[in-house]
Amino acid sequence: SFYSEQIDFHSELVKKFNMQIGYQNKINITQSEMNSFIDTYDSMFENLSNYFLLEINSSKILK
Repeated sequence: SFYSEQIDFHSELVKKFNMQIGYQNKINITQSEMNSFIDTYDSMFENLSNYFLLEINSSKILK
């Protein structure tokens, strides 16, 4: 489901970039590090971004 994928993706993001309590402890993330992360979690990222786009497009507030 969407929420479990969102939690899983966030959990991996926290582990990879050393985030704690909403603050990012690693402040210099290279483009190659981010690309590697997104390549690894590509399908999870695609599913989440598609869900958010659907929600944005169906929102009555943003139309």
